[in-house]
Amino acid sequence: MRKRAKETFTGIEPIRASVEEAYHNIAIIGKGESRYGTLPTIGYPDFVALTEGKPILIEVKNSAKENTTADGFQASFYNSLGKTVGVVIQDLTVNNGMVESQPRMALEQDAQALIVYPRLKTWKRVDEAIDLSPEVIQGVWTAKQLGVMGKSPETDCSTRCPHHRFGIELPIGNIENATPLPLIFARRTVSLGGDLDHHYLRNYLAKVAPSLMQIIWDIHFGGKVPKDYEERLMDMIREKFGFDEETVKKLLAKPNERTRDPRQEEIHKEEAADIEPWEKLLPEKILNSIYATAQGYGNRIYGLPRESARVVRKASEKLR
Repeated sequence: MRKRAKETFTGIEPIRASVEEAYHNIAIIGKGESRYGTLPTIGYPDFVALTEGKPILIEVKNSAKENTTADGFQASFYNSLGKTVGVVIQDLTVNNGMVESQPRMALEQDAQALIVYPRLKTWKRVDEAIDLSPEVIQGVWTAKQLGVMGKSPETDCSTRCPHHRFGIELPIGNIENATPLPLIFARRTVSLGGDLDHHYLRNYLAKVAPSLMQIIWDIHFGGKVPKDYEERLMDMIREKFGFDEETVKKLLAKPNERTRDPRQEEIHKEEAADIEPWEKLLPEKILNSIYATAQGYGNRIYGLPRESARVVRKASEKLR
């Protein structure tokens, strides 16, 4: 362990110097995540940097040798943001040695991945992105849904494909593609007046400033507060976290002005036609048990610092 730690810390400094020489405009590096609207799923690179060009996703591999195939595939997947209505969000950042809590976002822009090998004192850049066009994603969804039924789409794969080598031969089938449940719930949440930007803001503040969120809840449910106190609080949130005035106002909205949070049953009723294909795939008992999870996951993936409704709309259009 001591040897590994020594190799790691010894390798970081030359890598840092080399990366800074290659990317003079990397000023901010912090934790973040990538989200892929049409899949829908979330990626967790080790670090995120937003520059004047492409967003940069950094993966640290503390292994004694490079695994070119696996590491390269993961990096290429991370890069595939343009065709998937993808978003890179950077929430906690380090700028000139100071930790900042101002979310930053890059929307629908293919990323560039850096794979860092501290013990090897080297790093590599991956520019390629996997083809995740709507046609490919539809094909993946078809295969997944047929797999639930014990069937397979028609393929023309070679004899080297694992399912041939392992003797897994499923009957050929066909099926109407079901829209991902998280996207169904997010889409109807927006159309019923829900605000996923606001949802992101509440969750973000609860994570990075729980005591502040408690004050906001106390204002919501504890009665009136002086107007000047409320204004000072709003100014502080805008200055500290970088949110615009309209977004901050929603946090302290009066009961009759608050953002709607549509109920699961309401969404299910409104989206009955798009949920019907899932009813053909899964037993009613299983479906009923996952609706709440699907709604929560939809809010999680599509809730953004801004433009949440646009991302939901574009992801829906690409999967039509």
